[in-house]
Amino acid sequence: MDFAAFKEAVIQNFMDYAPVSITNGELRVFQVGKDNGMKEALSVIVDSEVRDTWPMVYLDKMYENYRICGNLRGVMIAAGNFLEQGYQGMEKSYQMLDADNLRLNVEMEIVNTQLNEKLLKDAPHKEFQDLSVIYRWAIASDPVFTASSVVTDAILEKTGVTEEELYQCAVENTRRKNKAKIVSIEETMEGRHDMIDFGPGVTDKEAFLKKMIADAKANPQTTMWVLSNEQGQRGAVQMVYEENLRKIGEMMKTDLYIIPSSRHEVMVVSDGYMPLMQLEDMLMYGNRDMGDRGDFLSNNIYHYDRAKRKVEAVTDNPVLGRDMASPVLEENRAGR
Repeated sequence: MDFAAFKEAVIQNFMDYAPVSITNGELRVFQVGKDNGMKEALSVIVDSEVRDTWPMVYLDKMYENYRICGNLRGVMIAAGNFLEQGYQGMEKSYQMLDADNLRLNVEMEIVNTQLNEKLLKDAPHKEFQDLSVIYRWAIASDPVFTASSVVTDAILEKTGVTEEELYQCAVENTRRKNKAKIVSIEETMEGRHDMIDFGPGVTDKEAFLKKMIADAKANPQTTMWVLSNEQGQRGAVQMVYEENLRKIGEMMKTDLYIIPSSRHEVMVVSDGYMPLMQLEDMLMYGNRDMGDRGDFLSNNIYHYDRAKRKVEAVTDNPVLGRDMASPVLEENRAGR
């Protein structure tokens, strides 16, 4: 089987071979940032009401094992046992958690405040416009297994770490372990230019893309820039580091608009790039068509003032409905 057929077979049959301890869970496939790219990871979600993180196994690693042994059933059984051991390991990690462990392994993430009221009620956080910075404890991260957990008030009480300590450690750890990455939208097309339609008359797509990238770097205010981290996972939090916005502003020599395209990244443009209303439409339609609703961040555009070194929301669009985007955008505008 090729990878696509293997993935389909795993999704259809995995729970038939899962350990009894996780058979009451829900099979789910996630997109996870790893090795400077996105990988697909499989998990069985157990106790979703009391947990916010679960062990995962990477599908490409499962496929490698399948190609070696040719035994699909055996690969699924091994992966199921691995997830079971992951749950057991997470419980042990919680039991062994202390102040030093938390300080060394806490990082930041940014979420929509309105959508996470229940979580924020019992978790330390800092507000940032209509968003909130929360803290995640990285339990484990290696080529096969990854897990992290939101830091709750109970975890702070258990470890004795203060909220200010937590914040300072998370700021430094996130800066060091998940370094900011700023690239033009054109650079994100590298390596897949053959799949992109550049329009009629373009015969050498690679050369055409190279010219687009060169033009973007020469005239940075004429294109979009992607701000994330090197892993491409939960990278939108890089917008709270003023140093990142200042760097982009210095490159463009303009103030900025920030478009929160997902929890993994934000788009940054010169505030003269296009009218705010068009950027707002772009964000709304992107949120409406978002494949994974869990990646939603905000319906609002933010403005960065270089002189004041300050970020402020310049739209006021609440989260309405399950589609994560307002269906009455035109009516909302009438009052502005």
